[in-house]
Amino acid sequence: MTDIVVIWGREGEPKQQTVLTDSALRIGRSHHCAIQLRGWGIAKEHAVILQIDRQQYIRDLGGLGGVRVNGERIRDFGPLSPSDRVQIGSYLLQISGPSNPKALDVGVSAADAQGNSGAGQENTSSELVFPSAYRESFTEPSIKVDFDHAGERPLDEAGVIQIKNDEARSAQVLALSDDADTPAFRLAIASSSMAASADAMASSIRAADDALLGGPKEGQASGEQASIEEAHDCQLQAQYELSANFAEHVSWLRAAAFAELDRQGSRVGDGRKARLEDELALICLRLLSSEHGRNQALVELADPEKRALIKATVDECLGLGPIQRLMNDPSISEIMVNGPSAIYIERDGCLHRARLHFSSEQSLRHVAERIAARAGRRLDLAMPTMDARLPDGSRVNIVLPPLAIRGTHITIRKFSRNLRSLSDLVQSGAASPMLARFLRWAVINRLNILVAGGTGSGKTTLLNVLAREINPDHRVITIEDAAELQFDHPHCVSLETRMAGHEGAGSVSIRDLLRNALRMRPDRIMIGECRGGEALDLLQASNTGHGGSMSTIHANSPRDALGRLEVLTMLAGLDLPVDAIRSQIASAFHIVIQTNRLSDGSRRISSVCEVSGLEAGRYRMQTLFSLNSDKVFDSPVYQTCVSTPTCLEAIIGPLHSPWIELFQTESSTSEHQLRRATNPPQDAVSRVKQAHTMPTNPRLAA
Repeated sequence: MTDIVVIWGREGEPKQQTVLTDSALRIGRSHHCAIQLRGWGIAKEHAVILQIDRQQYIRDLGGLGGVRVNGERIRDFGPLSPSDRVQIGSYLLQISGPSNPKALDVGVSAADAQGNSGAGQENTSSELVFPSAYRESFTEPSIKVDFDHAGERPLDEAGVIQIKNDEARSAQVLALSDDADTPAFRLAIASSSMAASADAMASSIRAADDALLGGPKEGQASGEQASIEEAHDCQLQAQYELSANFAEHVSWLRAAAFAELDRQGSRVGDGRKARLEDELALICLRLLSSEHGRNQALVELADPEKRALIKATVDECLGLGPIQRLMNDPSISEIMVNGPSAIYIERDGCLHRARLHFSSEQSLRHVAERIAARAGRRLDLAMPTMDARLPDGSRVNIVLPPLAIRGTHITIRKFSRNLRSLSDLVQSGAASPMLARFLRWAVINRLNILVAGGTGSGKTTLLNVLAREINPDHRVITIEDAAELQFDHPHCVSLETRMAGHEGAGSVSIRDLLRNALRMRPDRIMIGECRGGEALDLLQASNTGHGGSMSTIHANSPRDALGRLEVLTMLAGLDLPVDAIRSQIASAFHIVIQTNRLSDGSRRISSVCEVSGLEAGRYRMQTLFSLNSDKVFDSPVYQTCVSTPTCLEAIIGPLHSPWIELFQTESSTSEHQLRRATNPPQDAVSRVKQAHTMPTNPRLAA
């Protein structure tokens, strides 16, 4: 951390310098004070300069003469900037640092200390828009962009280019160079339609956004990308070089805005978010104006940089800081914050490092605490880890120091809103049409399904997709640690666990909720993930008339999934023999779906297996669909077994043709489903269970 220097002295005397090395620097007559002053009205301990989150504040400790900043008597003031003049008696003080060398040469006089240091300064930037317009500039469907250099790009009749809202976000983060050869963007509010020449400019700004987030998106033409890189190389380089200064500016403006809110008696948690955004933006505009600004480095910023600075400051105060813009990008599936200076994203299954960072560890900690408060979860040194969900349904995990050695860690998993049905799953390449028809048939016919896979392999996404095929007349109860299942169902009851309070009591586990759900007249029970003793209760529910239940589990293969389910059942604390547990598992689940994440980042269903009972103490399993490993990166091609699945025969009876022909087309599947509708749903599930107890032929290789 750079040292902060306090320059002090009286008029006509040589200026002295004291380095602020500790979190507090005391000022007064006592020899214990780091800055010793003499004179009438100066107390032994007159004032103290505090350093909090890399910002400096001064506090009056009750001396007779008091403390004045910029001519006004204060009790607490901050954050201090190099342009602030602090007067204690006949002494004047200023803070400075290596990043502000000009402050060392500034002359200080008593007359200057009586007035505002901002008064009389030359207005180096034009007037900014007001807060209401500021908010609209980030929410309206279009934003106007023009150039300082004429002839750079073809413009419309009004001399402006229109771009869409998502491209405007890209323009907000461009750091602009003051060189004459570098054109500067100027953002303003607009409401007219897109001009004919917008496409080229929009592509350029999207490329800049991709560079800031760690690389271009797939599907962008190489020639177009090359021209974009040539046109915006200077802007991107300037942004990268100025990123550290930008973080320091956000830190100072955030602290100054909070101090101003405190002086006004306002709190960030009071009132509606839109009103707080207006209030904070108004305060930030005042702090950045040439008339009232106290930080000369911020006053001299260009208007686009000020707008980006205000936006980042409001995000840190009310949102998720620099990761707020990442949350708004639908192409990003996961956000990983490894401390304040390292943010990674996952896009299209590949990891990239984003050129964004928090202003400080304290700022990152505030965001983590804000997430925990909104989720109603406990997060402190006694409970340094937390799992919760954001208002948009994304799952978040937080780890605090000292468990996280390099600072607070936040991991946010965003679930794709594009995969809403089995047809979307097919279009994304995660499954074949034939497999999708079979899965739809299995859900409609109330087969119990277990989805297995590794971390980030798409288990919850698949469970969401399958749940959308449930009969709307069924009563569905979902139980999760953090509610992630999001599917439209008219009769769905969502239950979520609760952590213990500060007294260590009041926790409600998945097992407690599952036992209670059995008294709520469920038709189907869905558990987000089996990870403990609740596996035993799930087996009992699946074997006692709740057909069509589903859950997920972490495992590398379908057989490993059943083995891990055995271990989780033993965690219930009951001394059950292994044979009894296996018998319960074999009759509880009919289908095991394995999902995998491939080396290129794509997620696919790798296999679907049927569990048809026990044979010599081992699970009798048949692989119905198996992903062809030779064409793993092409459109999914699955190998199917020859023998008819037991569950299929139990529901529709013996077949005289290959079973896979039932799922060749939508029409054949529909005819089969109509044939199935003549049987009561619960009777069909009973027939499947009876088939599990009957001997069958060994499975044939796929």
